[in-house]
Amino acid sequence: EGGAHAAGCHMHLEWQPNPFADIVDNVPLLDAYAANSTSIGRPLTSAYLPGTGGGSTDMGNVSYLTPSIHPMLAVAPRGVSLHSPQFADYTKSKEADKAVLDGAKIMAMTVIDLWTRAELQHAVRESFGNGEVPAGVL
Repeated sequence: EGGAHAAGCHMHLEWQPNPFADIVDNVPLLDAYAANSTSIGRPLTSAYLPGTGGGSTDMGNVSYLTPSIHPMLAVAPRGVSLHSPQFADYTKSKEADKAVLDGAKIMAMTVIDLWTRAELQHAVRESFGNGEVPAGVL
């Protein structure tokens, strides 16, 4: 409001009851990602299985519009809050740098699988459905 007032404008703000939809993982795409992750020594744990993503993210909104996954790579021990100084310290480590590079490799491998495997393309499309967003989701 202060910025609008300073600029000689007015604004209207309306809170949405559910600004973030749940994340709908595309299971065939996640399976391909998980296989690639395992192949480079980073098997997914139960914390990253379909339907277990969390946090405040608009990735759920996106997942209703296009096939999506939202896995995460550990850069800190379990229990360290993502939004904490302790987590920030872990992100400066060689292990965190390796996690970022591994994540890039895993995503690239998964994209190559999707480009080159017609059966995976079909499974991803079938799992996604028709792309209709249920009423009240977005």
